[in-house]
Amino acid sequence: MRVPGGKLAGQSAQWLLGKMVGHAVILGYHRVSDDPDPYGLAVSPERFAEQLGVLGRRGRPLALGELPRLLAAGQVPKRSVVLTFDDGYADVLHVAKPLLAQFGIPASVFVVSGALGRELWWDRLARLASTATAVGLPVMLPIGDSAFIWPMKGVTSSEEGLRRALYARLRGLDSTAREAVLDQLGELVAGSRGTSAVGLRRVVTAEELRCLGAGDGVEIGAHTVTHPALSQLSTERQREEIAGSRRDLEAAVGRRVSGFSYPFGDTGAGAAALVQEAGFLYACESRSAVAWRRTEQFALPRFWVPNWDGPRMASWLDRWLDD
Repeated sequence: MRVPGGKLAGQSAQWLLGKMVGHAVILGYHRVSDDPDPYGLAVSPERFAEQLGVLGRRGRPLALGELPRLLAAGQVPKRSVVLTFDDGYADVLHVAKPLLAQFGIPASVFVVSGALGRELWWDRLARLASTATAVGLPVMLPIGDSAFIWPMKGVTSSEEGLRRALYARLRGLDSTAREAVLDQLGELVAGSRGTSAVGLRRVVTAEELRCLGAGDGVEIGAHTVTHPALSQLSTERQREEIAGSRRDLEAAVGRRVSGFSYPFGDTGAGAAALVQEAGFLYACESRSAVAWRRTEQFALPRFWVPNWDGPRMASWLDRWLDD
């Protein structure tokens, strides 16, 4: 996940652009939670409330669905800011949505349609890795044509080490192969002490999804069926992931799903063209930049927001919003 800024040269160019032309700042979030957060995806509820207060006072919050038309017409209001969430975690409904309503700020939530009610694979990995290391369990798993063995020779054994090593091996697998490996890891740790509860560290259920999208404050968008790196898939498999997510979510919420978010920000291998083909109207990636008149509507950039308090959020935001 990227955080606001990026490389210094790119940051300076974007800052200068933002002071010269009308633009919007699109913010990206994943979770609003106080849970342990091994991937750095969460903003605490207290700090999220502080950030919303800053956005309400210093910015002009817009719904993402309004932005492509305003960008194309060169009519983006000054100090425009847009909120988005990726993945569709349950805490976005139970924690973030009430705060968004309290501050009167709209948001778009891009949901992994094939994971409704379940953990996403990296969270399942983190939970199982925590249990395995808590009990000092050795791990040997077949992955592809080779075996994964932990502890590794010359590598300090730790929960983070196991999680990172397995994440690197699992990310490139297709969803079926990945789940098979995690099933085997689950069998290894079954019955071991220390297994953590899932709680809200899961995707919304179908019923929760309908609650999340109810009303006008939150727009539901698609984030594929299984959250793959699209550039590693065949064209046909990309179509299944992209169009399938829209079909499934529209059936669940009973309304049009217009927006898409690329998993891992991966827009390679013609994914943007397939998103347009599937009938989406716009899409977000993960590049850190402002959105302005010449920004491609199927490659809207975003700044990922860390767990900042209000003053730090205000200081950062003032650098990027136009005067």
